[in-house]
Amino acid sequence: MALAYGNFHELSHQLRFLLFEIGIGLPQNSIDYFITLAHKNTLNRMQQAVMAEKLCDSTITSHHIHDFVDLLQFKLKSTIPESQFYQWNNLSEQLTESIANEALGLAYLHNWNTKLVKELQGYDSLWQWLYQGITASEALLFLEQWSSYNEAYMPTSFAKKGYTRREILQTSPGFQAKIRVHWCALHKSVTEAQPNVREYDQFIKQAFAKEHLIWREKIMHQRLSPDEYYPIPVHPLQWRKELQITLAPLIDAKLVLLHPNHQSLLALSQEYLLPPNESRYLLKLASQRLNPEERNIDDQFSTYQSLNCILKDMDNYQNSLYLNDPFTELKLRDTNKQTNMSASLHKNPVYTISTEQRVLPFSSLLMRSPISGKPLLAELIESSQMTPIDYLALYTNTLLFGQLHLMVKHGVTFNPSTTQPLIIVEKDRPQGIMIRTLDGLQLNSNPELKGQVPSAAFVSQAIKNDCLRFVESNVLNNLDAWVRCINEYFQIPQKQLWTVIKDRLTALFEQLSKDIDPKLLSQYKHSILTGDWQQECLLQRSLSPIKNRSMTLKIPNYFDQF
Repeated sequence: MALAYGNFHELSHQLRFLLFEIGIGLPQNSIDYFITLAHKNTLNRMQQAVMAEKLCDSTITSHHIHDFVDLLQFKLKSTIPESQFYQWNNLSEQLTESIANEALGLAYLHNWNTKLVKELQGYDSLWQWLYQGITASEALLFLEQWSSYNEAYMPTSFAKKGYTRREILQTSPGFQAKIRVHWCALHKSVTEAQPNVREYDQFIKQAFAKEHLIWREKIMHQRLSPDEYYPIPVHPLQWRKELQITLAPLIDAKLVLLHPNHQSLLALSQEYLLPPNESRYLLKLASQRLNPEERNIDDQFSTYQSLNCILKDMDNYQNSLYLNDPFTELKLRDTNKQTNMSASLHKNPVYTISTEQRVLPFSSLLMRSPISGKPLLAELIESSQMTPIDYLALYTNTLLFGQLHLMVKHGVTFNPSTTQPLIIVEKDRPQGIMIRTLDGLQLNSNPELKGQVPSAAFVSQAIKNDCLRFVESNVLNNLDAWVRCINEYFQIPQKQLWTVIKDRLTALFEQLSKDIDPKLLSQYKHSILTGDWQQECLLQRSLSPIKNRSMTLKIPNYFDQF
């Protein structure tokens, strides 16, 4: 067996014990199988990433992930001399952790699917149950959690640096975790709030009425005035690993009060928690120190307002494009940017849609149904009674219609790494998308839209940058997965599927010609439909000793290639 040496048996016993702690008893050979499967998946991802990023011109033959890394390191010494400074040890550690965490997730998912098969007897498909058997809020919660361990591109996708496996089990949505949130207090003199502190306090009272009363009582027990503080929920991992150390001076000065007042909230995703009783709110908490890349807009609330005004004027592009709006946010004013102590309330996406609709996370569509064995996307297509070709054309139009106009008309492009959207489905068919976050948004990147008179070269480069982000977000990170899924399940050639997408894009550009300068539109059209594309080299970026270094690679335009 590929993993017969090293710490395989120690890991196998550890994972079996962790699962037993939460009531899942699996035989040792089952745990061994999931570790082997996770190792195989990771090795395949590693091989694919190396070839996709053109690190090698030939396949590296290896049956063990760490042997593969050693061979890769040896090969790159001659072709990429600077690779001797790459973080190879860190990569090996991350791969080991990713395999262990994925094996844990696969074992849990297998047990979950086994239960679902028994519980959902009488339903012909998973989609039928999601649409007819449970509420929209329950469906969103289920799909967010159930699809957490879906296929990933990065070989280290499931590694979580700094977290123990028990912490991962206790806090990850893929294990249906309930997060025991701490309700703490920030003195008003050290807070920042959006849109303003008064609204923050009101929203917290509405969303967490019971917890707000308990919070006030605890502060009064300390002989302090709750009116001088604002309540802020804190993620337990941040509480345990960071805040009690980094905020020690503020704690001593009673500017930050840390109360171990627990409230269990469901882990909806890695970022969002869901309050009980189908709340109209989602709670987003910081769980680690702030990554400077996470936000590049000073006032996201004004940006949301500006974009929503555009969407309202355009009737949300025939109700096809929405933002997952934040209501309010409170954070510690930290001039050194050392600590990310913050909490924000967002609108629960199901309160944006109608009762006949469902909101589906993008990743869930590629998961195989435990009832039919088909991808959820295939169940949707079959239930819609549309042909796969027509269904893909409809989704392409839904996905790109609003985003294309926002880019060409207003210079707005969304972050490729965070824009896998929520998909709004009605009567089995995609009707709209919802953008989860504006982190990494580029706004008015086209200088012509700022009233400037730039050089032709400047305009051309700005348009090219916009188009590259647009393609990465919507084609490489979205439509490509649909094409591969439909190709595999319905046996339709990829060339035919990409032709459908190109035809829809061409038609959308024609629609834009009514109110966009023809020369400007022509540059966008050329860049997307015939120009070279690029992809982010995530593996090389993770190896680079330069933190957050952007590394890209030119790739052929799919519309020319197929």
